[in-house]
Amino acid sequence: MNRLAAAELFEEDLTAALAHLESTPLLAQVFAEVEGKIVRRVRMPRTQYALYVTLDGEVATVHALWHGARGSGPPLP
Repeated sequence: MNRLAAAELFEEDLTAALAHLESTPLLAQVFAEVEGKIVRRVRMPRTQYALYVTLDGEVATVHALWHGARGSGPPLP
């Protein structure tokens, strides 16, 4: 039962993060600059994951999905 609830929680958190990114992409926290591109972090607070994305016009590219317990952040291209 717990695993089913956890799967639904992750899906809900991811859906909320993607909706936030779609509606207000420039409000996502700036995490780093890599090869001249701004990498932004969208936190998923209920599951403690974060999406690391770059924006190019209306296109968002997800470079990593990273759990906060894994350290300061993912290796980025």
